Amino acid sequence: NTNYSYWVKATLPVPLIKLIMKFNKKIFFHLLDEAGLPQPESEVRFDKIRRYRFDFAYVNIKLAIEIEGGIYTRKAHGSITGILRDIEKYNLATMRGWRVLRVVNDRFDKKQTIELIKNTYELISEEKNNIKCGK
Repeated sequence: NTNYSYWVKATLPVPLIKLIMKFNKKIFFHLLDEAGLPQPESEVRFDKIRRYRFDFAYVNIKLAIEIEGGIYTRKAHGSITGILRDIEKYNLATMRGWRVLRVVNDRFDKKQTIELIKNTYELISEEKNNIKCGK
């Protein structure tokens, strides 16, 4: 149950949660590599004024991947303040030409998420090539 996994994570000490996330990030990068995708940059700042950052981003094609944590615990992204901040962040990113994929924390290292990223990456790359070729 997804809610249970968030409840467990919400009750764990922060250092342990960080260790779990670091392990998941390694799995995430491994799965991207297996899918033939380059490794995205981490913690990419896309707005100097607001200091917003993406969790991961392919800067060259303006594709961001956001990991939504705390949505079941009403902390961080799940609080009213967090939701409003995220709305502002994603709207600003869209205005700046970014495409943002939002993934729930316990699914970002899953194959279906990798497939979504790969399909989006390829679509954007194809669009850029068509523009360069004048199609």
